[in-house]
Amino acid sequence: ETTDYLCNGVPVLHFKTYVGAAAKALKVGLLSEDAVRRVQDAAEKELLSDSAIPRRDQRWSDLIRDGKMALKAMGQGGVEDGQVGIGTDPEAFSRQIADLVNRELAELENGQQDKQQRFLRQ
Repeated sequence: ETTDYLCNGVPVLHFKTYVGAAAKALKVGLLSEDAVRRVQDAAEKELLSDSAIPRRDQRWSDLIRDGKMALKAMGQGGVEDGQVGIGTDPEAFSRQIADLVNRELAELENGQQDKQQRFLRQ
C-alpha cells in the first residue's frame, strides 16, 4: 500500500475506493462525518446493485477494509434501523455486509432454480 504524505503542506492521499477517499478526507478535515456516511451508503448500494459481483470479489474486500478505516476515522459506533453503515464496529460491519451478500446470492440462486423449473416444464 502506498504511503500518504505532505507535499509543501498539502496532503497527498492514496486510496482504492470512494469510501477510503472519504475516510481520509475526513481525517484531514475536508469532509464531514455525514458526508462520509453518504459516500459509504452510495458505495454499498452500488456494489449490491450489481448481482454479477461475487462475494469473493476484491471490491467487497476493499469496501470492508475502507469501511473499517472510515469507522476508525469517525471514532464512533451504532447502526440505525438495522441498516448497514460505517456507524458500527468493524466486525459487525463485516458481518452485515456478508449477510447482505449471502441474502442476495440466495435470491439469485432461487431465481435461477425457478427459471430452470419453468424451462423444464416447457
